[in-house]
Amino acid sequence: MTRRRTVLRTGSALVALGFAGCNALSSESDSEDDGEDPDADEEETTSAGPRTTDSADGPFENGSTETEQRGGEGALSRFQVVQAIGRKTDADGDTAIGAVELVVTKAQGTGDIDLSNVTIQWVDETDQETIVYERVDGGDSGSFAYEALEDEDGSLADGDAPVINSEADRARLVIDIGAAESGNAISEAYSTPVTDETTIKQHGLGEGEMASLQLVTAAGVATTIRLTVPDSLDGTEVVQF
Repeated sequence: MTRRRTVLRTGSALVALGFAGCNALSSESDSEDDGEDPDADEEETTSAGPRTTDSADGPFENGSTETEQRGGEGALSRFQVVQAIGRKTDADGDTAIGAVELVVTKAQGTGDIDLSNVTIQWVDETDQETIVYERVDGGDSGSFAYEALEDEDGSLADGDAPVINSEADRARLVIDIGAAESGNAISEAYSTPVTDETTIKQHGLGEGEMASLQLVTAAGVATTIRLTVPDSLDGTEVVQF
């Protein structure tokens, strides 16, 4: 749009120089100088499909995020990702990330988010899986647990239907992506034991591998996070995405 408006402004300046004595053309030139572009405005406000925008209004800058609206217009619920990390785990060894943790809240000016209605789409080079809240049936493979970090009014206290209803709320989402963990912080985040049959990958996300997570709210708005594991995990336990 910036390029189109620059062209229009340049054209209007030439018209003004060549035809300074013509009121009609001067009027048209002034309108273009003001940046009026009906066609460009229509492109912004009407769309025949999902919209994808950068999620650059929040503090999450280390990974690549974007949002996609799959539903209609209105004050829809949407995630803001505050932090995303990958963690080495006992079951997956020193050369893979065995768990992913996301600190999330709701984006400014958007609706509440019921975590029990959230789905997470996992996509990598070999797998595509649907992850759901651990107390909900319906995931193709894998589940996520949560921990309330900040909760203004207790809305995250209900384990069956935890809700982020304030921009001050913070929830940590935990996903065991590799071999099932036991006896550590990852397994303890879940209310029911995770098994190898309900995790995403039996070997975790290995060195140099990439994946994407798409967090979809009940309103149909998706926030995508891209995960890239360093070529070497030597000397590190946690990776910041």
